[in-house]
Amino acid sequence: MATLPPALAAGVLSDLIKCGTDYLACKEREITKREQIAAELEAKLTLINKNYDLCSQILANNHEYAMKSYAIADDLLKNPAVTANTELVKNILTFLSNEHAKVSDNSTAMFASLSRGMLR
Repeated sequence: MATLPPALAAGVLSDLIKCGTDYLACKEREITKREQIAAELEAKLTLINKNYDLCSQILANNHEYAMKSYAIADDLLKNPAVTANTELVKNILTFLSNEHAKVSDNSTAMFASLSRGMLR
């Protein structure tokens, strides 16, 4: 087995130590970056869950409101005295149409706002 000259051995040893130090520093940066990414993902998940609960409640409230409105309109439209009055029928249908549009617009705006916030 051949031996290395001391000058060459010192250079190789120095490079080996530098490589080991660089590797450990890189490994530490990787761990730090992974922890940072995990914290960001956890924050996003918390926001998603909060928004999901909020959206679910708003949708449930809108659904309940719509079903009550439709039931009332249905009862009114089954009444012969109401259906005989075309102006009243027109007003009932206009009201339902306006309420449907308002709930739809509010839901669309809510989801657009949420998706803009989620993409940050």
